[in-house]
Amino acid sequence: MNKLTISVALALGVGLASQAFAANRGEIVFKGSVASSTCLIDGQEDGYKVVDFNNLKPEEIGATGSAAVPFSLVITGMSNVCNANRVQIAFNPNNLNVNRGTGRLKLSGPSSATNVEIGLYKGTGSSAVKIPLGAGNSEDIPEANFTPDVPTSGDPKMRTATVELSAKLERINPATDAGSGSVFSQIDYVLAYR
Repeated sequence: MNKLTISVALALGVGLASQAFAANRGEIVFKGSVASSTCLIDGQEDGYKVVDFNNLKPEEIGATGSAAVPFSLVITGMSNVCNANRVQIAFNPNNLNVNRGTGRLKLSGPSSATNVEIGLYKGTGSSAVKIPLGAGNSEDIPEANFTPDVPTSGDPKMRTATVELSAKLERINPATDAGSGSVFSQIDYVLAYR
């Protein structure tokens, strides 16, 4: 093979390699936690919860929102590994569904109900307090104490902390009725142990 052929082959190889490099993209996701306490969320390592609003009529979402749907996250574990005093839940402020202007979750997916977002609350009933999603204020973080205390001797004991939450559908513009459509959204969270 002569020098010209080798030069052309090398040039073509470099050109093709750079084109292939330019056409490919990827993403690396890093996840995990650093904690001396290891507990389960609703009996699983990774907590997955579905909150079902069922089928509502537009008129059931009034100017102050729909009826609240209570739910909870139950954090459990044996005292030798689940050994914190308290657990806090921090919701991802950078989640794409968070509307920082309203502090609620935008609906996503095809044919979403219009003029509707999801308000998330710590607590239930009349004592529920809105969690302004995206704000990152520590006083807005839901938390709960573990019981019983970690035993100082003897066998490990099962411990539990229950974080009570609720959610309701709320109008973006309170003066305008909600429009029909599907309700779907999601938010990720992490647990912090103290």
